[in-house]
Amino acid sequence: MAGKWAKKRAKKRKIGSSSPAPPDDPLEYASLMRARAREHVSLQGEGGEEDHDIAQIIREVRAILAVNAEILDRCVPHLHSLETKKGSTSATFEVRGRYDAVTVITVKGETHFLTRERYSYEKFCIDPLLTLPDCLEDIISVKYKEVGHLSVNCVDFDTFFQNSLSLHDEVLGPFIANLKDHLENIQVCLGEIDGWIMGGDSNAKFLERVFDMKLSKLRNCNMGAPKCTGRRKREQQNAGRPD
Repeated sequence: MAGKWAKKRAKKRKIGSSSPAPPDDPLEYASLMRARAREHVSLQGEGGEEDHDIAQIIREVRAILAVNAEILDRCVPHLHSLETKKGSTSATFEVRGRYDAVTVITVKGETHFLTRERYSYEKFCIDPLLTLPDCLEDIISVKYKEVGHLSVNCVDFDTFFQNSLSLHDEVLGPFIANLKDHLENIQVCLGEIDGWIMGGDSNAKFLERVFDMKLSKLRNCNMGAPKCTGRRKREQQNAGRPD
């Protein structure tokens, strides 16, 4: 995915760079500029020359923007670091509360299970949040906003969408159709991050079920990284068995 977005940025093109001289008549000039803008978004987007239900697309874009903002708010507190290589940006996220290893020991007839809470880290490409595809460039100016404690410079898609509504309908239709496609790509990107963060830990669930305890209650202990020690006496394991 990173290579895809870096490649799109590399082959950026300008509207009408090799076009003939524009007409002198103001209205003809305006019509020509709209036609060129429509050609730009249609050729480089995926919508083609089809007719677009503008009202329906606007409703869908607003809904996607709201969902994306909600997911992003859940992800940002887990942001750990950023890394940019060859024009592509990756973000590393962290989650506390994963129990990756359990040690079992036997002391004086008792079986002890020891585990320690650890941080887990995962890296994700976040280019869709930071850049625009070619079909959305050169039409409207782009504003950025800083997100999270690392001040990630993300495209302000709410403002971008609102400004796009000033476009003439013949350009607006394919433009916001392409914008919707891009926002859906962002939703997939954020969904992968959110899914990893909210995925939970099967080891923790197993320990809580076996020992009937909540590991989250141990996080305030004064032993450095929270540690869980569970034990079961063999006599308890044999309780209820016939002689």
